[in-house]
Amino acid sequence: MSWRVRLYAQGFTAAALVAGWWSGWWTVAQVWRGGTPPASAAHAAPGAAVGPVADSGPFRMRTSLPAFPSPEGDADDPLPNGPPALTWTSGGVRYRAVHHVARWDAAAARWVAVSPDVTQAWQPEADGFGIDGVTAAAQQGDVVWTGTLAGAVAVGRMGGVWRRVEAGLPDRTVSALCIPPAGADGQVAVVGFSGYGTATPDHPGHVYETTNGGATWRDITANLPDAPVSALQWAAGPGGSWLCAQVEGVWYRWDPTGSWQRCPKP
Repeated sequence: MSWRVRLYAQGFTAAALVAGWWSGWWTVAQVWRGGTPPASAAHAAPGAAVGPVADSGPFRMRTSLPAFPSPEGDADDPLPNGPPALTWTSGGVRYRAVHHVARWDAAAARWVAVSPDVTQAWQPEADGFGIDGVTAAAQQGDVVWTGTLAGAVAVGRMGGVWRRVEAGLPDRTVSALCIPPAGADGQVAVVGFSGYGTATPDHPGHVYETTNGGATWRDITANLPDAPVSALQWAAGPGGSWLCAQVEGVWYRWDPTGSWQRCPKP
């Protein structure tokens, strides 16, 4: 059993004896929001992952998962101990992500899935089995990036081909995602992680950048504190846009020379 599931089970037992199921949620939320978990390895190479959606090659829309409830359709609700639904608006269209990304169809008055399941919620041997959900997302045109409670990262086009691209990233909760305003068709993205570097000593970083759609990642944590990243944002600056990160309530700006400098809230 993975440490995330084990923590949940312990918290829920305590809840049953003391204060009901909320204790179970609190235990999982501590991991999600940046608590210090036991040491864990980095994400395995794509071939070592379990389940059909863990293959980091392309996968298309599907309608069911063998022996488990289908996450696609109108009812994609958060799991009892998973993160809440993530919502945003882009181009006047409303979007929602729990296990898959969906857009609101006003004419039909329902959510329509535009991605496959991008989580580990229905993968029995995965860290996120039974609790995983989307915790961060970024969109540029019809390209969407997602990150989850269990550390899964995916990128794809709405209604098209999606890839899981977390190989080489920390096995921690994705707490932030952003795409630069002038990014190349969604291929450039920055991802931030919750937790602490001691939890994933092989990949202790907190901020990673890709310029090729997740094929490779570069750790740009540099001199940031070893603490959870709560937000990533691009802000206008001299000569272009600046990448900003919020850590422990303090904002930092990425300097192309390879370090972070404190800055006002963007």
